[in-house]
Amino acid sequence: MQQSGDLVMAFQKAAKSVNQEERIEVLKSLKLRYFTPFEVAKLMGFPEDFSFPQMYISRPHLCFRVLGNSLNVKVVAMLTTILMEEKDESK
Repeated sequence: MQQSGDLVMAFQKAAKSVNQEERIEVLKSLKLRYFTPFEVAKLMGFPEDFSFPQMYISRPHLCFRVLGNSLNVKVVAMLTTILMEEKDESK
C-alpha cells in the first residue's frame, strides 16, 4: 500500500470523526493505493514469467489468497542453499 500525507494524524482524525462520510473523506486524503497481485508476487521474489491461473486473473482476492499462503521465493532459495552447504560440510 502506498500513501501520501501523515498516516498517524489521518487515522487519529478519522477515529474522532462523528460519521462515516467524514471518516471516508479523511482517509481519501491519504491517497491510498493498494498493490496489485503481480506487484506483491514481484516483491515476494516470484520470477518475472510467473502468472496466476487464468480463472484467477479477474478475481484478485483469489490471487492474494494464493500469495498469502506462499513464502518469499528468494529467501527460501537462500535458506535451502545454506542448508545444503551445511549438509555437504558435515559429511
